[in-house]
Amino acid sequence: MLKFHLIKENLYNLPREFIIMKVKVRVKDSRLEISNLSDTPLKLLDVIIKYRVHVSTIEDGSAVKYVTQKIPINQEIIGFYEMPIHFPDVSEVTVIYKVGNEKVQETVSL
Repeated sequence: MLKFHLIKENLYNLPREFIIMKVKVRVKDSRLEISNLSDTPLKLLDVIIKYRVHVSTIEDGSAVKYVTQKIPINQEIIGFYEMPIHFPDVSEVTVIYKVGNEKVQETVSL
């Protein structure tokens, strides 16, 4: 499931290129890889990772909890950017970046 958000009030005044996905996210072993799919450099601002964690409970024995981690990056990427992840079970990644003067947010459910 993929959600795409523009952090902008008026979507209709934007050029069509802002509606197209600009990043690809995938988990490789203990690293998260963010690839730039556009021809222009992107300013990667923040990455928000949502982990699925299994915990023990007194009543039911086990449950699933979600832990969210926000990581500021503030780096320009042309090809791809790799970063370590703390838990193997990533459920969702939100990438916040700038293209020109426009701030964009893409959320990918894994």
